[in-house]
Amino acid sequence: MASTEDAVRHVDSTEELIHILNANGPGLQQVHHAQLDLDDDGESLGAHSCCRDCVRLALGLANNTSVKSLELSSKRANGCLLMAAAEALKLNATLQSCTMDCSDTSIGDETGVAMAEAIKQNITLQSFTMDCEDTAIGDETGVAMAEALMQNTTLQSFTMDCRSTSIGDKTGVAIAEAIKQNITVQSFTMDCRSTSIGDVTGVAMAEALKQNITLQSFRMDYIDTSIGDVTGVAMAEAIKQNITLQSFNMDFFATSIGDVTGVAMAEAIKQNITLQSFRIVFYSTSIGDETSVAMAEAIEQNTSLQSFNMYCSATSIGDETGVAMAEAIEQNITLQSFTIDCSGTSIGDETEAALEEAITQATQRNQALRAQRHSLARLARWSGDIGFQSLIEGEFRKRVFQFFLPSWCKLMPVAFLNPQRVTQTRGEVAGAACAEMRAHHAPWLCLGLASLIQPVRVTLAEHEIAGLDVALVVDVCFC
Repeated sequence: MASTEDAVRHVDSTEELIHILNANGPGLQQVHHAQLDLDDDGESLGAHSCCRDCVRLALGLANNTSVKSLELSSKRANGCLLMAAAEALKLNATLQSCTMDCSDTSIGDETGVAMAEAIKQNITLQSFTMDCEDTAIGDETGVAMAEALMQNTTLQSFTMDCRSTSIGDKTGVAIAEAIKQNITVQSFTMDCRSTSIGDVTGVAMAEALKQNITLQSFRMDYIDTSIGDVTGVAMAEAIKQNITLQSFNMDFFATSIGDVTGVAMAEAIKQNITLQSFRIVFYSTSIGDETSVAMAEAIEQNTSLQSFNMYCSATSIGDETGVAMAEAIEQNITLQSFTIDCSGTSIGDETEAALEEAITQATQRNQALRAQRHSLARLARWSGDIGFQSLIEGEFRKRVFQFFLPSWCKLMPVAFLNPQRVTQTRGEVAGAACAEMRAHHAPWLCLGLASLIQPVRVTLAEHEIAGLDVALVVDVCFC
């Protein structure tokens, strides 16, 4: 069996890369090539040498049947070798991951369109990344990439870096239309900073998110563009409606968005029940405490997010934000990671210190609670198939969870709630039940289970379930 070192190769010359591809060694699976435009002596390739190596590279890559992952970087190339690689990708039948770093080169739409055509025809690639930062590509490349995305049926991950290029809304709208129609891509990333893209693209992307049913991860960087609240509100509405996204990442640095977007995003987080990771960048925008307080309220109510990141540097937020966020994170019992960047704002040192302490304590508590929940799951294992034995196991697991976690507890799986409650969101069930408990019952009523703690500890020991702190699990019910 090949070792990890044998399976991954880093090469520094075109000649070595061509040799590896032609050798077609069965143990080699990943190739990382730092410079496509240098020969072994470090001299720039001349025109004749480049053309010769283009042909050799294309033949080697087209016929190779062992390499599954290829990363090519060409910092000073004229696009000749990248065109050859694109031509070879059409024929290669084993490559699953391809990264083309063309940033800071003289390539233009000819290379970009060739890459798009390669993606259109390739039938094995699952992941494709193209970095075109600070190149001469434009909408011709963008529209061609969109068409390729529509037709390709194997890609699961697509990343395109278009920073500081001449692409505009024509590209953005075309890509959005492709996202609507593509049914295989699960992860999408596009960096449009310092381009002429605006709200036309933003709204089109939001509409695409509403309709797409396969994306699990979505990231758009709109840094230093003309994007505004029209896009922000549209994206928030998309988050409300989308039921498959697990990760959402949006960068609005140095745009004209404000509290209208912030409050809309907060409302979306309240209602969404599938997102596990949310990251939003508000650097140098006009958002203020109105946005942050709304976000805090959303965090209190959301029970699906595990990671929350909000960057508010150089905005007008103040102590009101710090206090609200500290209270929110104390109430939330599902977040495993929480970050809020308040540098360059008017938040005072005392408020900031209290917020940091609240974040530390809450995330440590939540991580422990998650471990307890997993211990409960291990106590009652479930095969998950459709046989009779599985039905018994499933019912046993349900009874175990119901024994330890009352129905209002936020850690109770939705599937184990009473049938009449399943139509409600987890947050609605938990919020309503907790409010009822606090209004009509003494806080210690939940501790009716406390008398069972010692017998249960004995049971857990018998089942060799280590690390389950029953007192901590019971305490969840009224936090």
